[in-house]
Amino acid sequence: IAGPLNVIDTAVTGNDAAIAGGILSLGAQATIARSSITTNTARVMGGGIGIGLATADIDATTISTNTAPTGAGIYATGDDRPATVDITDATITNNSGTGLETGTNTTAELTNTIIADQTTGPDCTQTAGGLTSQGTNLDSDGTCALTHATDLTADPILSDLTSTGARAGHTPLTGSPAIDTGANCNPTDQRHVARPQQGTCDRGAVEARIEFLPFGSPRNYLGTNQALSGTWRENFALSIADKCTAKEHGDRLAAVSDWNYSASSSGAGTFEGCTPGSPSAVRPNDEHNADGYTYVVEMPKTFVGTADLRIDAQGLAHCSNKNPTDDSWIGGSSYPMPTTVTVRRDDGTDGPTSGSVLFGPLTVTSFTNGGYYCGTTNSTVMNGGNSTWRALAAIPNAAAGDRFFIQIASNGTQTNNPGGNNQFSLRARMGETFTACTTDPGDINSTTQCPNVYALDHLGSYMNAPSAGAVFQVASLGPEHSGKLVDLFLWDPGEGANWLELWDPSGNRVPVTVEVACHDGTFPSETGAGCSSETSPAGGYGPFATNQVNLGDNYNFCSNRPSPRVTSCRKYNDRLLRITAQLPENITTAYGGRTWWKLYIRSATSSVTDRTTMQVAVRDPAAVVDE
Repeated sequence: IAGPLNVIDTAVTGNDAAIAGGILSLGAQATIARSSITTNTARVMGGGIGIGLATADIDATTISTNTAPTGAGIYATGDDRPATVDITDATITNNSGTGLETGTNTTAELTNTIIADQTTGPDCTQTAGGLTSQGTNLDSDGTCALTHATDLTADPILSDLTSTGARAGHTPLTGSPAIDTGANCNPTDQRHVARPQQGTCDRGAVEARIEFLPFGSPRNYLGTNQALSGTWRENFALSIADKCTAKEHGDRLAAVSDWNYSASSSGAGTFEGCTPGSPSAVRPNDEHNADGYTYVVEMPKTFVGTADLRIDAQGLAHCSNKNPTDDSWIGGSSYPMPTTVTVRRDDGTDGPTSGSVLFGPLTVTSFTNGGYYCGTTNSTVMNGGNSTWRALAAIPNAAAGDRFFIQIASNGTQTNNPGGNNQFSLRARMGETFTACTTDPGDINSTTQCPNVYALDHLGSYMNAPSAGAVFQVASLGPEHSGKLVDLFLWDPGEGANWLELWDPSGNRVPVTVEVACHDGTFPSETGAGCSSETSPAGGYGPFATNQVNLGDNYNFCSNRPSPRVTSCRKYNDRLLRITAQLPENITTAYGGRTWWKLYIRSATSSVTDRTTMQVAVRDPAAVVDE
């Protein structure tokens, strides 16, 4: 090759040649960056890359699953002219043959690179050339003879080859010595994810991205209530309260205060305001989050190619004249409830509040754009010209693993009038039409090409099922969670409900432990102390073991309210429940690849209606200490 060779953001895969199955640079300067060189074969040498009598810079690139008898990953050699290869932030793994092999008059310089776990052959072979380490490299068998003080010889604990195209690579998994031990890395990794993600950059081509626990939905929509039929029906809408709505009405994040009513023995007090301390008994909500709720649209890591992704919403504005059956409005329609909507791309910088903005921030009321953002979440029109779905963002060329944040915040200014809750829904589609799909193998029409819409940390919901029993999606718990504990937190559950059960991915009821938190968020079993300045719930705080959580059977528990200044007398009104289940030691074996857990709620009447806030977390079991 006479001129320079530039391979940038490129996938070189599935090729076959006698020499250099993927890329050959002979006597020319080569630059290979943010690319994936995989499954190439050379019958003689250089399965992935062959460098001869040339200088090559290889940055943020994965070289994997290539095959050759000599230099399966990379083969570089000089002669009367030297060969020089600078490799930075690369991952060379899973090749059939030597990972990196240098020949005559060759120098290879490594920086922040992983060369490990070849399927056959050593990580490195140096025939007559030299290999120099600039630090923070890792090999798994010691054959690279790394000498820098920051180098490691260890198993990097990498994922299988994930994603597609130029992004195909191996991510360091939990426990990997490559995580947070790198240095001198590029500002972005092979997948254009910002480095570092968690304080210090990782070794290798792919930064271990902060992974979220999807909950609320494995599908490409969330909170559509009863808009879809059969197994696609969700039976709940997403919900956010006005800031002046008392926390006891079910919104754990948006409400700024609690205990907002005058004291009453029967729960019939008068609303006194939502400014903490005015009157003095009105308590601040220490969990109030001005950023509101964050929902995520994520392209599957297995997505093939790119697609034009559209993110839509319905019912973002509370419009009492257009959707009165879907929005709970405690104070009357004369009190405006604005919400602020923002859509950002996850660029890997600092979470959902820092990515590049694709929509908004836009404050939405019933008057915005002449009521453009009004719309019922119970609409049976999921497509068509008369749909009330509104476009939030159009993203061209969305690819595997891309994530987008949707923030919904409440910014009402009322202080003396009780607010209400606004119900809305979200969906993601590719192209002009919407087709419901799911990534859950247990669902119908499961596909690995379906974008997922899910809650990031908290899910504000208004459950609304026309039958006495309803099933709701909880969370996807994969093999990485085997042997751990899953906690389902429910704030203010059970208005009008009899009981609930937690179901595993096979649809079986599982035993759980239930505990009620104090109003400061602590649990008596962990602090060893009681809850001060509040009345105990009926039956106590727990913990207690059960397989069916009794929510009160619609009985009156006025004497067991945490304070006489809350209005509802249901068993767990204004309280936080933690429902804990033990996960199997091998989730894959236990559930045959299914991962989504579900919540079954049985109503005290003919339907399920409840405003609650859900959160899911996974943790390690407490260690047993021998005395």
